Amino acid sequence: FTASDGQAEDSETITITINPAPVPTGRIAYVDGGIWIMDATGGNRVQLTDEGRDPEISPDGSRIVYVSEKDGNYEIYVMGCDGSYPVRLTNNPVHDTSPSWSPDGTQIVFLSSRDAGGMFIMDADGGNPHKILSIEAHQPDWSPDGSKIAFLSPYALFTVSPDGSNLTEITKNVKLGDICWSADGRYIAHVVLSAGAVLGLTPVGSPGPEEQWHPSLIGFGIGCLTMSPYGYWVAVNNCLLYTSDAADEED
Repeated sequence: FTASDGQAEDSETITITINPAPVPTGRIAYVDGGIWIMDATGGNRVQLTDEGRDPEISPDGSRIVYVSEKDGNYEIYVMGCDGSYPVRLTNNPVHDTSPSWSPDGTQIVFLSSRDAGGMFIMDADGGNPHKILSIEAHQPDWSPDGSKIAFLSPYALFTVSPDGSNLTEITKNVKLGDICWSADGRYIAHVVLSAGAVLGLTPVGSPGPEEQWHPSLIGFGIGCLTMSPYGYWVAVNNCLLYTSDAADEED
């Protein structure tokens, strides 16, 4: 649009160009009494199961890994993104939860109560499960380049290499509720419960306080974070937030 200074004989026209937020693309898996899938814009919602939790779409968009207790305890399954061909990947009398795909889709990190509990990695077909950490962990999330796995431990955010080495504390003395990586792997988005459920952003490898987003969301129980592939959008519960490409420091 254009605007003038109100003086007809000596007016100056100012042209302002507004770049709209890019339209989100791809699909989102979520839980609402079962596992559902929808377009990133909220359309074409399809229910895939009548129960389940922790769904995550594979990097190639063809499969969903998720947790189900239909066989008596929490186990990890994978199915097509249309709900077809569900396959159980874990099979033991303890709980297996919180699966997250490696960026190339060949492995899955997860949490388990087996072998005194901890963080494990298995092949995408359920083979070769092995422990990489024995400490208490929650919500593991693989970095975009595959070199790190972020996770929560009581009052701290950590990263660790997939072989269990290079355990690094990113934040401490902060109670966090949910995490996800930025598209370029330079930041981790998280919910800061100790600040009243504020959505925050912490640089990885650079010490300093987190940058806080959207403090107006305090009290809405924000969580279940998912960052879009290009970093413009983050899914938070039942809404999308435009981040102005938070991973790009020039914007």
